[in-house]
Amino acid sequence: MELFGSKRFSIAGERAFFTDVKLPEIDTSLDAQLLARADAALEYQLTPLTAGMYMLYYENGDRKTFESAFHERRYALLDLVAASVRFGNEKYIRKIIDITWAILEETTWVVPAHNSNHARQGEAIPLPDEFDGEVYTVDLFSASTAAVLALTLKYVGDDMSALTKNAVTDRIKRELYTRIIKPFCLYEMRWERQWINNWIPWIISNVLTVAFVAESDGEVMRTVVRRAMSLLDMFFATYGEDGGCDEGPTYYTQAGQALFDCCELLYDITGGEIDVFSNAKLKKICEYIVHFCISESNGRFVNFADCSPRVRLDTRSLARMGRRLQSGLLSGFAHRLNEAQQNAIVATAFNPHRFIKGLLKEEMYDTAERKDGDVVYGDIEVFISRRGKFFAALKGGNNGESHNHNDVGNVIIYKNEEPVLIDVGTMEYVKKTFSPDRYSIWAMQSSFHNLPEIGGVMEHEWKDYHSDEFKKIDDGKAFVSYTNVYPEEIRPEKCIRTVEVSDDGVTVADEVKSPYDVVFNFMVCREPQISGCDVSLGHAVLSFEGAEKIEAEKVDLTMSPQLMNAWGDDHIFRLRVTPTGEKLTLKIS
Repeated sequence: MELFGSKRFSIAGERAFFTDVKLPEIDTSLDAQLLARADAALEYQLTPLTAGMYMLYYENGDRKTFESAFHERRYALLDLVAASVRFGNEKYIRKIIDITWAILEETTWVVPAHNSNHARQGEAIPLPDEFDGEVYTVDLFSASTAAVLALTLKYVGDDMSALTKNAVTDRIKRELYTRIIKPFCLYEMRWERQWINNWIPWIISNVLTVAFVAESDGEVMRTVVRRAMSLLDMFFATYGEDGGCDEGPTYYTQAGQALFDCCELLYDITGGEIDVFSNAKLKKICEYIVHFCISESNGRFVNFADCSPRVRLDTRSLARMGRRLQSGLLSGFAHRLNEAQQNAIVATAFNPHRFIKGLLKEEMYDTAERKDGDVVYGDIEVFISRRGKFFAALKGGNNGESHNHNDVGNVIIYKNEEPVLIDVGTMEYVKKTFSPDRYSIWAMQSSFHNLPEIGGVMEHEWKDYHSDEFKKIDDGKAFVSYTNVYPEEIRPEKCIRTVEVSDDGVTVADEVKSPYDVVFNFMVCREPQISGCDVSLGHAVLSFEGAEKIEAEKVDLTMSPQLMNAWGDDHIFRLRVTPTGEKLTLKIS
């Protein structure tokens, strides 16, 4: 099913940036936060982006050194522009010019991890080679950089021109065309040929922002819009009718939520001629995030794939989605989450259009309170059940999903919105993360998920390794068979898991039939106290039936500040459970 298809459209004569906002006044409740962020940005000192910093990724896989300094510039600029929208430019204009000029002077806006042009077929090179004036690559962060500059041009352009005799604004326009609009219109990108995932809506939302603000040629605009619609339809087609995102809640912000951003921008660019907000599948794609939220009060989510258990969401964007899509589910979620986040700004230079549009008032409707019950995402094979104090999520799918971990059959369980069985999440990205060595990283391996090893062998990666069967059996009860995820030489005759959730607790029933030794792994973030076949975590008790031996080992997290922040400690624990026979039953109370 296509979202846009071959819809006819014209480019709006008057491109009002906030075409469809019912309450166009600035939200003054954000003033103190905007001022604090802008004052900090005024103190920001530009850090040189050296060749040596850029080369670190090629030499040893280090992404952080260069990218931290790279992104700091953009965040500081966007904070100053946002404050200018609300309070005027006089206080901020010279700092805005300095940061803008520094970004314009960068040889490339493509980060080292994405530094490969069309001729190198994805192989990274030590330094960019775009200084000859021909740019072939638009990546995530060149597009978001361009969008920040486009909004700077829109809201601060006149004052910059007055001070610099148009030097800065003219250069912004030239660079936006050379680095973004031209290559987007002319060249096929790796992210549309080699993979289809969040890159498409994330990049296109920023390309549309650039075109919306900076492109005056009507034919070029029509080319950008037609190409954007075609690519977005490719992305839309990868989703099932139930709207499930296999990349997880962290990437929802750049997948489903960015798709909504694109729909808003296309509506504005065409003066409302492209209006897809009544599409039922689009609504489900956007509502996905509500079902994957375990706890609004502490921001915990079902974190399969490359996803943190804690996710901060832009509540104003969610509220706007709820209104535009006529979703009480999203509106109520946005209201409750906004209260939990204390009306905090969630600013990101990755999605500057979303941030700037979020400065406007958006009513937070307290509707559609979430209730106990089940949700099944058949396409990505996820079952979610909430009953009283207990929450469980069971995963099927395959081991070749976008941002995949080898985790078919994994289960996440919470009690009173606190973790019992966890999905560890992902560490900071390095070169190895997206390389053939990805699964040498322990957090990606099935042995560090709530899954069995068979003959000492873990699940195998890639799409051919998938569940055999996944289904909801009854209210609060689901089943997955996953023999096929193990290599053929060790593949068990039977490997099934049944999860049942009730007001009294959660039962995880496993059956593995194999001639090889079987050991189950269960990941917990609180220190386990083992007594016979019972394991106490303080707030929950895990009782095993059919267990011969239970051991606990500490898992060090000090190599990853991201994981330590997610779990609030420098370690977690892995339970190693040896069953007496083919069946092992875990009851959580």
